[in-house]
Amino acid sequence: MDRDFEIEQTVLITDEEGRQHTFRLSDILEVRGRTYAVLLPATEDLDSEGVIFRLEENEEGIVAFVPVQDDVEWQEVESAYHRRLFEEDEE
Repeated sequence: MDRDFEIEQTVLITDEEGRQHTFRLSDILEVRGRTYAVLLPATEDLDSEGVIFRLEENEEGIVAFVPVQDDVEWQEVESAYHRRLFEEDEE
């Protein structure tokens, strides 16, 4: 995926209990050949945390947000995201 775009998108996620949460798309990353979306809370609610989803395209070309549940995979993506933030701060 090309990263040369302005990210100003919001994503509505429904949790296991049926509650809806609004996130803003913070970044899209490539890690180990897979594509991930990093979503941060759209509001300044201190109880909310960011989430990471793996983006997977099906045969029809529809992209699904797949929750990252593996701790190692999560850490790799989180580290890549933090490195990118650090690089942008240096520019």
